[in-house]
Amino acid sequence: MKDFRVRMARPDDVVAVVRIANQAFLETARLTGPIGRSFAQQLRDGGEWLFVVEDEDGRVVGFLLGRHSGDTAKIGWIAVHPNYWGMGIGGMLLRAIEEKARRMGLRAVETGTPFARSFYEKYGFKCIGVQRALILEIAGKSIEPPQEVRMRPLLLDDLSSLANIMGRDDYLSLLSSYFSTFQSDPEKALLSLDGENVVGVVIGRADSIYRDLVTLEYLYSVEPRYALSLLYGLVYLSSVEGLRWVGVRFPVPHIDEEELRKKGWKDGELPTFWTRYWMRKDLK
Repeated sequence: MKDFRVRMARPDDVVAVVRIANQAFLETARLTGPIGRSFAQQLRDGGEWLFVVEDEDGRVVGFLLGRHSGDTAKIGWIAVHPNYWGMGIGGMLLRAIEEKARRMGLRAVETGTPFARSFYEKYGFKCIGVQRALILEIAGKSIEPPQEVRMRPLLLDDLSSLANIMGRDDYLSLLSSYFSTFQSDPEKALLSLDGENVVGVVIGRADSIYRDLVTLEYLYSVEPRYALSLLYGLVYLSSVEGLRWVGVRFPVPHIDEEELRKKGWKDGELPTFWTRYWMRKDLK
């Protein structure tokens, strides 16, 4: 039986951490860039929430990258080398962050996970929320534009007029979404009209890893009946651009999850686009 111990991460652990992530993760973190950048940034910030487990030969076999916000510790990434699964190493890492959180007087540990819900429940975490993610594969399919409305690009000059038909909070959310995509995806911001009347806005964003995936960034519909047409305006644009998938994270105003499932949308299982389970463990 091997002996393992937990310690704080060091800068020279970076290669081991990246390699474990590459082999253990199914989602985004398995990519070298995101995990490497996060590791380096957290070490620059002090590295107080970076833990590794090493075996008796000094080989790093698991890691946890965390942080804290307010009275809660947050787990960003946790992984164990596949050769060491089932040996309790994940539990050792969870205990390490829980013990540190208790010493600091924090009240809970939280994380979001696309597939490891049962692992966290095994160690006393409870699911406190679910963010569903549905995806529609559009490659190789005949996609028609919505018939109920006319779609055109949302231009910078349109923004002022939209302030007159939207509530303040909705309008500020629109501005945030529009300008966050303005440089990278300006063509995926669409204005929807019924005749000459503006009935809504929809904004999509290309995934940073999977460029064939567009996710819904923002949707505003003047009336509930236009919401689905707005979404399918984005679907049509994505099809015209030759993309493969459109993804939606719920909740979305006036769009029902079951209605999309009936239209062929399925649970997202791309490495960057999953249904996410929010897990929490209250500390005593």
